[in-house]
Amino acid sequence: MLSAAACALPRAYQSPRTTARGQISHSLAFEVGQGFFQDDEREEETLLAPEGQNLATYTLRVGLAERWEVGGSAGLSLWASEVKWNFLRSVLIDAAIAPRAQYFEPLSFSGDEPRTVVTLSLPAPVGFNVDRVLSFVTTPALAYAAGQRPANGPEDPGMATPKLSDRALVGALAFDLQLRPHSRLAFQPGVTVYRRLDNGETRWQAGFAINFGKLPFYGDVPP
Repeated sequence: MLSAAACALPRAYQSPRTTARGQISHSLAFEVGQGFFQDDEREEETLLAPEGQNLATYTLRVGLAERWEVGGSAGLSLWASEVKWNFLRSVLIDAAIAPRAQYFEPLSFSGDEPRTVVTLSLPAPVGFNVDRVLSFVTTPALAYAAGQRPANGPEDPGMATPKLSDRALVGALAFDLQLRPHSRLAFQPGVTVYRRLDNGETRWQAGFAINFGKLPFYGDVPP
């Protein structure tokens, strides 16, 4: 099993198409990557996605109406929700927007105080359909991230641990391959590059998702 050692920003692995109205689909994603804003000796620097673990993320999606769906994600100390609108659907190209809110507190084995990151993001997945079985999905996104970690310094049992916080706009670009061997099963490996816009700090992340259940319909795409 892959584990996300200090993932940059755990994300949803999906196509631009939506689950049919009243239907439910599922996703289980495994990620590994660099921590965003790695800890260092500079006291003023904080972590937006700090050292820790996020073993897997489960996502449930429900079709609300034609080309609309809502989703919720859960992991170890990760909770997220999103809404997706598939505004373009064609034989060759699909496109959507999927605003997402996420809270992430990586599992840490060091015994330190929790380190957290909250993100509000706007992904815009675009799919290029090769046939009914294969699609290439690229997802540009813009996120506002707010992170918090304990401040360095001597511990005083009688005092609360001081906190440091940080905020930034983060740009992201993901490249995925979606393989659909069955109408109810899809595999989606992908790579994401994140860049903090204020100082140019860049991180990468790789992931693999298994999507199953009532998945989006691709019967209109030539075999």
